[in-house]
This record gives sequence, C-alpha cells and structure tokens, in this order.
Amino acid sequence: MEALLKGTGIGKTTISGKASICVSPEDYHAKISNGDIVVVPGLDDEFVPFVTRHAAAIITEEGGLTSTGAIIAITLKLPVIVGANGACQKLKDGQTITVNAASGEIFEGIVEP
Repeated sequence: MEALLKGTGIGKTTISGKASICVSPEDYHAKISNGDIVVVPGLDDEFVPFVTRHAAAIITEEGGLTSTGAIIAITLKLPVIVGANGACQKLKDGQTITVNAASGEIFEGIVEP
C-alpha cells in the first residue's frame, strides 16, 4: 500500500483514527473529539494542552525533530508525524487514516501494524 503522505515520524506506534483538520484556533474547540488524529499546519503552544488531552496522534505540516510537535511526542509518548507537507489539503475532515510514527507515513483507511 502506498502512503498518502510522509513526514518525520516520532514514536513507534501505528494508530488509525478519524482525521480532524485544524487550521485555526477555533477549529481546536469545534472539531476535535477524543481519539482523533489532529492535523495542523503547526502546533501553537497555546493549544498544546487541549490537543494533547483529546488527540490519539498529531500530524503537522511544519516542523522537525526539535519542533513543539516532536517535543510533545517524546514527552507524552504520543505518535506524531512532523513535516508532512500538504497534510491539511490532502487529508479530509472525518477521513479514516493510519499514522505509522515509526516510518513517518500516513495511509488512507485502517492499516494493521
């Protein structure tokens, strides 16, 4: 199966869930449900507590190994993919995706580890 997107994965977990695209601060409050895979351009420090309470995984378009998203992943043992360019445009709200944090790949649908 070919990956939809690739970035830098942080963690060893593969997890599937519903994509929640959040491009503005209002989206964090309106869209995210427990267990969602949150997709953001970048992760603003102000919203880190809210996102990490609800997200099963995080995908950011920006960032690298020393970004806020990467630090969150390491600290909370949350699967994160940073630097997945175009994620907010290619992925759709409510789309079921699988995040492989070991490889940094994002797949459509449910993919068994």
